[in-house]
Amino acid sequence: MSLYAQFHDIDSVLRACCAGESLIHGMQLHGYAIKSGLESDGSLQNSVLKMYTRMGDIEKLVNRFSEMQGIAGLSIETLTLLISAFAKSRDLFQGFVQNGYVKDAINLFHTMQAANVDPGAEILRSILDAYTQLGALQLGFGTHGLGSEALELFGLMLKERIKPNSVTFLSVLSACSHSGLVREGCEFYNSMKWIFGIQPNLDHYTCMVDLLGRYGKLKEALAIIVKMVIFPDGRIWGALLAACRVHGDIKLGEYTAQRLLEFGT
Repeated sequence: MSLYAQFHDIDSVLRACCAGESLIHGMQLHGYAIKSGLESDGSLQNSVLKMYTRMGDIEKLVNRFSEMQGIAGLSIETLTLLISAFAKSRDLFQGFVQNGYVKDAINLFHTMQAANVDPGAEILRSILDAYTQLGALQLGFGTHGLGSEALELFGLMLKERIKPNSVTFLSVLSACSHSGLVREGCEFYNSMKWIFGIQPNLDHYTCMVDLLGRYGKLKEALAIIVKMVIFPDGRIWGALLAACRVHGDIKLGEYTAQRLLEFGT
C-alpha cells in the first residue's frame, strides 16, 4: 500500500470515529499512526485534533495544537470545531492559557469575535487573564498596548452586562500596572469599591502599590497602605520598598524597611 493510501485510509477512519463517537478506537488508530510515522500529514493532524476536542481531553488537545504550531496549521473545519468547543467549555479555553499558549488563546478569541460567536462570561474572564499574562511576559521586550486591549475587553464585558468579580478587577489592575496606565488603574480601583461594591483584598492592594510605586507615585502608594481596612503583609511593604529603591527615596525606603523587619523579612 502506498504512503498516500495509508494517510487517506487512516484519516478516513479517524473521521468516521469522530462522527460515530468511537473515540477509543480513534485513539488506538492515532497510536498506530504515530508508530508508523504517518502523523505528520496535515489532514490527519486536523482529524486527530478534532477527536481530542470532542473528547474534551485538554492535555492531548494542547499537545496536538503545539505540534501543529498554532492556528496557522488548522483547517477551517477544525478551527470552526475548536471555536464551537471553546464557546461551550471554559475549561478547554482556560487549558490553552494555563499551558502557556496565551497568544494562541487570544488569536482564537479574535477569531471567535470575527465569526460572531458569543464567547460567554467565563471565556471573557479567561481571555482578560490571558491579556494580563501576555503583558507580563512581554514587558521586558518593550511591548505596549496590551493593557489598552485588556481595558477594551473589560468594556465589552460591561456592555454585555457581565458583572466583573474580584478576579476580573485583579486582572485589569495588573494589566494597567504592566502597561503604565496609572490613571486608568486608579479609576478601576475606585470603581471596584464604590460602584461594584467589591472590597479589595491583599492582592488588589499589592497591585495598586506596585502600580503607583512603579511610576514614581510613592506618596500615593503609601496612602493606599495607610487606608487599608485589612492588615498589610510583607508583599505590600516589599513592593513599596522596591519602588523606593528605583526612585531613590531614602527616607521612605528606611521607613518601609522597618515595617518589613516587623515581618521578619
